[in-house]
Amino acid sequence: MTFTAVQPPFPPGSAPILWVAPLGFMFPSSFEHQQNIHHSAAGGGVLAESWSFASNSFSVRPFHSDSAQGRQIKHLINPRLYFGRRQLSDDGEAFRPAIEDTQRLTLSSLDAEVRCRAIFSPSGYTVRRLSVRELMGVFDLSHSQLPESVDGDQEILPTILSERYHFVSTPPVNVVLQILSHW
Repeated sequence: MTFTAVQPPFPPGSAPILWVAPLGFMFPSSFEHQQNIHHSAAGGGVLAESWSFASNSFSVRPFHSDSAQGRQIKHLINPRLYFGRRQLSDDGEAFRPAIEDTQRLTLSSLDAEVRCRAIFSPSGYTVRRLSVRELMGVFDLSHSQLPESVDGDQEILPTILSERYHFVSTPPVNVVLQILSHW
């Protein structure tokens, strides 16, 4: 997944602006107040990513958190979902997925196949992509925000990930809340 940011012109003396971007983004020099935050430090996030935020006029208070451990993917997985993608053998060695459920996701692996707990699989595991609800959990979104027209238990397909689910191109909710509380 690629993030692109447009740098609009900001005239001197413009209104206070808070800008959030993936870590490594080069802010204009007028945004002298900058800070970084890792998703795991913002409410125990599942993403193994960090974001930078900067302001053109307000100081950004330092961010410190004792909650740097974060959560693993298994905290999001619904074991009742079984897409029949690939069933693991009893020894679990039939297929090596891109991501284990004991890891954290990256922005580039949101549509990767994950080794998930599955109560309908003889081995107790299956390899599948996350569901819409599970991906919403990655971005700290409540299931109540899911439109009624969307089946939250459907598998995320790579071809429609960024075109249908626009929240994947924004920082997770807990990151935004932490940033706002430190601005």
